Amino acid sequence: MNQIFINGKSYFIKEELGQGSFGKVYKAQDPSNNHAVAIKVQQQISQHELDLLHKFKELKFKNLVNILDFQICPNQIFIVMELGLISLQDKIQKSKIPFQEARYVMQQICNGLQELHSLGLAHRDLKPENILIFTLQDQAQTQEIYKICDFGTTKDFQNMKTPYIGTPYYLAPEQLVSNPFNQKVNYNQSVDIWAFGAVVYELFTNIPLFNGKTVQEIYLKIMELPIEEEIKKLQHLETKYQNLLINMLQRNPQKRITIQDIKKELSQIQNQNLVTKQGQQATIQKVCQPGNIQMQQTFQRGRQMNAEDLRNPQQNNINPTIKQQLLIAGKNQNEFQRVAQPAFQPANQQKPIFQPTTLQKPIFQPINLQKPNFQPATLQKPMFQPKNQIPIYQHAPQMQNEFLQDNNQQRGRSQHKTHQQKPRPMFLSPQ
Repeated sequence: MNQIFINGKSYFIKEELGQGSFGKVYKAQDPSNNHAVAIKVQQQISQHELDLLHKFKELKFKNLVNILDFQICPNQIFIVMELGLISLQDKIQKSKIPFQEARYVMQQICNGLQELHSLGLAHRDLKPENILIFTLQDQAQTQEIYKICDFGTTKDFQNMKTPYIGTPYYLAPEQLVSNPFNQKVNYNQSVDIWAFGAVVYELFTNIPLFNGKTVQEIYLKIMELPIEEEIKKLQHLETKYQNLLINMLQRNPQKRITIQDIKKELSQIQNQNLVTKQGQQATIQKVCQPGNIQMQQTFQRGRQMNAEDLRNPQQNNINPTIKQQLLIAGKNQNEFQRVAQPAFQPANQQKPIFQPTTLQKPIFQPINLQKPNFQPATLQKPMFQPKNQIPIYQHAPQMQNEFLQDNNQQRGRSQHKTHQQKPRPMFLSPQ
């Protein structure tokens, strides 16, 4: 583990975080408080950057990365800064940011630009990679703080004439228009507002507004892309955010919104959301007051009573005053359901079908039951019992004579020689 001393204070170098054209950035640890810091090591520095280091070291910023210390050596410059390991670009690449969180991110960036502009300085290279995310932890609660970093292109308002300073995706149109002879243009801190608008668009869509395969294609879109039409295509984006984006991305710097007006607009959006939320809570409290709860209970009692009882209060021993309370409670039932019940129930909820106001007798219990078809009122005698039927024993003598006559004929006897016998039942054989 390497140890370095900056102005007599020791730091332990943990690892290298990155390398650029101006130098390297390391992650280090401050042993005095065990805080992690970033140490930037440069080979050279301009007088303007040196003036900024002196100015920033004396100040404490909320949404700008703070300069904790620096030291100038013969061949190297050491700058100790706050350490942020995650950038807004990292967060955008993972997923889209919800509207409520996006408004908070916009407020944080707006505060950082206002802090910088109040010093008479413009950043000139605002982009998601230069917005670091810091996490503050207080017991069990955590909060993310967004801070602007990398002040290598930061410059005074009055001395900004060099074109094409910054990242192509976020350059303002006035930074592209230059004189082919002297390569100088005039612009001011409003270039940061344009870059801020491009960052916000990317915040809502996860893609750059002025995207292209080449730098020339990107510059052409910055000059000619119908910005308002592209923003209006974002159907999921609320109108108030669309209008704010359009005002931030005005090609004419004179028509472009200022950082103070952006902060004001964001505050109004926050207040509108707060008023709406408070209004909903006040309505819930009003409906849930004891008097209204009693009204709700009265209404429930009214639903359990038959409608005929309410139409004839005197006949059914119902106080007319109670009847009036029931009617009033019924009128206010929709308002109670709209506010006090969960969101998945509709605002104007009607009475369910299985609990009608006027209950009718069910079909399976008719008022006048008729006799079933299989039990007629007048029963007739069955067909196998005729009306004038003679018992079978009365036919026995006649049947016996016919039997004897047939028998005699078969034996060759005459009828007068037939032996006369007494009649017998037909179930006995002749003797």
